[in-house]
Amino acid sequence: MNNSINPVLGEQLFDPLTLPTFLGGESDSGVDWSGYDNTSNTTPVVFNTESTSYCTVLTIDQTHLLLVYRGFASKARARIVEINPSDGSITTSGSEAELTADSVQGITACLLDSTHAVIGLEDAGELRAQVIEFSGTTISTVGSVVNFETVGSESLSLTALSSTVFLYAYEKSSDGTGNVYYGSVAGTIVTAGNKLAFEPNQAINPAQSIQIKKMRSDKAVIIAGHDGADDMEAYLISVSGTTPVLDHQVSVKSVALTTFNAVSIDRLTDTTMLVAFNDYDAVNHEAAIITEASDELTSTTPVEIFSNIVAHSSLVAIDENQAMLTTIVQDDGIYTNLIAISGTTITPGTSYEVVNGDKEWVSTSLATDNDYISVMYEDDDNSSKGTLILLKP
Repeated sequence: MNNSINPVLGEQLFDPLTLPTFLGGESDSGVDWSGYDNTSNTTPVVFNTESTSYCTVLTIDQTHLLLVYRGFASKARARIVEINPSDGSITTSGSEAELTADSVQGITACLLDSTHAVIGLEDAGELRAQVIEFSGTTISTVGSVVNFETVGSESLSLTALSSTVFLYAYEKSSDGTGNVYYGSVAGTIVTAGNKLAFEPNQAINPAQSIQIKKMRSDKAVIIAGHDGADDMEAYLISVSGTTPVLDHQVSVKSVALTTFNAVSIDRLTDTTMLVAFNDYDAVNHEAAIITEASDELTSTTPVEIFSNIVAHSSLVAIDENQAMLTTIVQDDGIYTNLIAISGTTITPGTSYEVVNGDKEWVSTSLATDNDYISVMYEDDDNSSKGTLILLKP
């Protein structure tokens, strides 16, 4: 499909250092995506025939993807698929692992290394985390679930700072505060550290309104909607021992917030992040660059990428000069826009419709060789089945 819409002029973190090209999304492999025109994408393939939501796709290596989602009986599940990058077909699909005994209302995940991942869950009203261990397409161990606290929120986000340390950001539904926990891992055992209320004043309200991403081994950035101030804000987080610390926060833009703010974030360099979000006043989806210097953040003026509100979005930084923003427009389809970046200047590309129809819960991840982007989603036009498609330059 190559349905181009008028260009508007104006979302993977492989944290372990075993693959240097995946330090939070930045790549040095040099694949040029500037000619992307939506014509080389693969045909969508179904990986789960049951209803699939809260999707997260993570790249393990060039041919293996970790898929985490809410599946049958509304329980958290995971599987690893081996794919053929040339045509996007699934050559081997590993057995599905059931992660929880209860139904879940929120799921997030991040890789620790090439054989371990942390899964974050809102499970029976509790903020929980667990580690899975895997090899090839086999999930060999599902670690014990650790309760962090009672929250009851769909807004969850994880990022790994190293192979044994992660940060866990979330909204606490009882008071609307934005919080982040320190977490550590030994084998498949999770230990909860201390918590920081990075935004104590009615920070985040609905789903898809908070994202955290590693900037470097001692820093992470949170993008979230500040509900009380009608602001989209960025927060610089560091770690002192086992305690997260708020170094600085900056307003990205004063925006009206509502049910789906569709925030997404990825790392461009050691000191810059790209963020995207809905602006309900301007009725569009915008992107901005967040820069850190001397423990303080600054933001560029946001640039319109899509001239409409989106239901979900996911950013992938291909390298420091190009990023793919993938969005779902409710009841309309999945759209992409290849954003060009030069320093702190954002230039939107052409927006393309990748697949048409009613889709939900998009998640994207860059291949280790930088030559395709995996797109995972719920296909409501096909009995809500879990589906994969590869974007290719």
